[in-house]
Amino acid sequence: MKEAINAVGDRLGLPNVWVNDDFKKTSSYTPKIAQYSEYYKTFSNVLQIRTIRAEYLVAMKLMSARRYKKDTSDIAGIFYEQQIAGNPMTYDKVNTAVNQLYGGWDNISEYAKELLQKALECKDLKQLFIEFSADEMEAKAALLDVERRSPGTVQKDTIDSIIEVAKKRKMMKHDIDER
Repeated sequence: MKEAINAVGDRLGLPNVWVNDDFKKTSSYTPKIAQYSEYYKTFSNVLQIRTIRAEYLVAMKLMSARRYKKDTSDIAGIFYEQQIAGNPMTYDKVNTAVNQLYGGWDNISEYAKELLQKALECKDLKQLFIEFSADEMEAKAALLDVERRSPGTVQKDTIDSIIEVAKKRKMMKHDIDER
């Protein structure tokens, strides 16, 4: 399989990591993805490529909603691209995808639901993408800083609180600087 992946990547000028199945290790993975994906193409008689519609990608990003990765900006980016394509994202589309992939909204965080609401209400999705990207970079920097200063502190269950503390510190510093 790896030989086929590399051969296709070489032929198309793609980086060696062009096929990424790391998402299988995230909370967004569900075997139902295969059910709602669509066949695209088979390469080298071995490598089958499937695609998934935008609303399912949004549902997956909402499920993982990692504040330090590209999940949040991906949501805004998908909304923006769909808007440009003349196929704007709607709550109904996302709701259907969430229900089909995950059986409902119970496991979607409040944070993710707020992100979705912002994207649905946003008039300037390109700007929202920029804002979400900046937030992700700040969150990642905060996590890396904490991990550098206190190795082992950053754990799955501490990530959100570390990011919130960093945001509050930044706001307090901004308020002091303005005085």
